[in-house]
Amino acid sequence: MKSELKRECKNEKHIEKYIELNITKTEDIHYLCCFGENWLFRGQNNKDWKLKTSIEREIEKSGNNDTTYLERNLISYFQRQAHSFIDNLPEERNYIAWLSYIQHHGGVTRLLDFSRSMYIGLYFAVRKLDFSSDSALWGINYGKLWECLSDFHQINYTSSNYVEFNKYTFWNFGDGRSFKEVILHFEPHFMNKRMSAQQGTFLIPSHYIIPFEEALLKTFQMDLSTFEGNKPIQIDSNNSYAISQNANIIKVIIPSYLRKEILHLLNKMNINEKTLFPDMDGLAKYLNYKMYEKGDFVW
Repeated sequence: MKSELKRECKNEKHIEKYIELNITKTEDIHYLCCFGENWLFRGQNNKDWKLKTSIEREIEKSGNNDTTYLERNLISYFQRQAHSFIDNLPEERNYIAWLSYIQHHGGVTRLLDFSRSMYIGLYFAVRKLDFSSDSALWGINYGKLWECLSDFHQINYTSSNYVEFNKYTFWNFGDGRSFKEVILHFEPHFMNKRMSAQQGTFLIPSHYIIPFEEALLKTFQMDLSTFEGNKPIQIDSNNSYAISQNANIIKVIIPSYLRKEILHLLNKMNINEKTLFPDMDGLAKYLNYKMYEKGDFVW
């Protein structure tokens, strides 16, 4: 790491604001239990993947630089068509609610899904039995995120109040306001079954054209090169609590050889496709796990 982390991490002055952590056996994940209610988690199938929103990825793929009205047009089109499928429509200017609908049904948005549960975040890191790459569990200290928004950026709002939220977010619907390049936290007032089951929540850049990672580091007032050239350290009982209290961002590297074992453990905790996706899709996909478990059906 750029400035060496003390091996035991007992002296809080030496805790980095971004830390990459290794686990080498399934039991190591329980050291993450001390990352409590101030943390949000996101699992990603490949440890080399960056934190990117779906709209950020699609803009990169298209190579289209003329994105001035992209999000506005996406939301407007969805609003005009959605009444055929949704009975209780959000208010027109509740753009975050419209984006959550789009996200839920597979459309591109600037929302990035996180969970309040470390174990659920871990599930999404290992759910695909892809042994070609290690996976990653990202953690964001959203208690410190709120502190930075308030203290450094003078941003204060209620996380479920879209009227307050809109004050700090660029929607390009003709309001002409300036905006700060930060990451905001938001939860829809009404949560669907899937989001509730996953203890889900959203982090969202204040503008859709800002790369998520860049906005995240600017929110915490961290150097934009923070994610480069880091050496992971082993998590253990000596360092986990101090890191949980002082770090802003963590990335836990999960070896591919642990995927199956961790999935079995999470299934015993009733964390699986069937419970996290409480519908027919989840039930059907759960059969894939049952087929794979020990190479045979296990009921």
